[in-house]
Amino acid sequence: MGRKIAALCLLAVMAMTLLASCGEKAEAYTGQKNVNFSFDEPFIANVSDEPRQYVKCAIMLEISDEKLLEELTAKQHRIRGFVYDLIGARTNEQVRDIAEKSTILAEFIALANAEFNTDAIVAAYFTEFTPVRQ
Repeated sequence: MGRKIAALCLLAVMAMTLLASCGEKAEAYTGQKNVNFSFDEPFIANVSDEPRQYVKCAIMLEISDEKLLEELTAKQHRIRGFVYDLIGARTNEQVRDIAEKSTILAEFIALANAEFNTDAIVAAYFTEFTPVRQ
């Protein structure tokens, strides 16, 4: 069990390193630096299969178009709804799975980009992700 956890942690670190290097390459190619956007407050969302189980998480977005920041701030309530829907559709077991967390972020990026009719949201990261049982 310990080796599996260590392997998953190493895989997560390698994936984050790869994502960071992709961002650096994109910046070098386009000459533009991406900007970050963080939500005002963390998200607290229930999971689908246990009424007393929820997730507290915070998300940071990486955006290639600084003009989108104002729109994101104005429509935070709508974007927050995506996170609640995505986490609320998962079971307790799913939100604890590393691969599923990546899927949640990928789906979130797709929904947010569709909402703004753009592809400027290039990445999303959980800066906090804590499953909590009451």
